[in-house]
Amino acid sequence: MDDINIEDYFDVVIEPGHSKSILLGLQKKYGYDSVKLYRLHKRDYKCYEKLDIKEDDYRSWIHHFIIFTQTGGGISDLSEVD
Repeated sequence: MDDINIEDYFDVVIEPGHSKSILLGLQKKYGYDSVKLYRLHKRDYKCYEKLDIKEDDYRSWIHHFIIFTQTGGGISDLSEVD
């Protein structure tokens, strides 16, 4: 019987680095800071409509922000967008 590798069925990523790269990419794409977006999300979960952010990107952004912070990612590693 052949060896079964988890990588054959799932994308294996290393956190918090994976989420950090997603967050930095979204920050660059939209010119908006991840921490500010998450704080706004906590007050208004549909804020993406006002900020002209695609809903799929917004959901991914919030998802990866939570993973990033819960896996030891430091907020200071997400430098603010100029």
